[in-house]
Amino acid sequence: MTLSILIPNPDAHYVPAGRVVWLISGLGSVDGSLLERRLAAGDTVAEDICRELGDASAVKIEYSENRAVQVTAWRDITSGFDVFYAVRPNGDVIVADHFWNIVSRLPPGRTDSVRREQS
Repeated sequence: MTLSILIPNPDAHYVPAGRVVWLISGLGSVDGSLLERRLAAGDTVAEDICRELGDASAVKIEYSENRAVQVTAWRDITSGFDVFYAVRPNGDVIVADHFWNIVSRLPPGRTDSVRREQS
């Protein structure tokens, strides 16, 4: 199984923090460097972090031995930055912030496996 993360937003923040990687879209006027320092320092209360972000979405990927073992996604109920996921027929997992990015990676007729993260 492989994990594909498709976040083409050029303003998305990629924050490695030990065995965790965060991808955050839609920060707007929020100071991204402050958030990056907080996450890099090990702040793992993602719900609190995302609540403070407002119109944003976040994906947290936890690794063990260079292998993703858990993917968690959040978005504020008013966020315009959606998070979608799908499982390909071979078991590969795709997470993206645009529906069409996932659909382009699925076999024809398999869009029924695409789900949107609900707040």
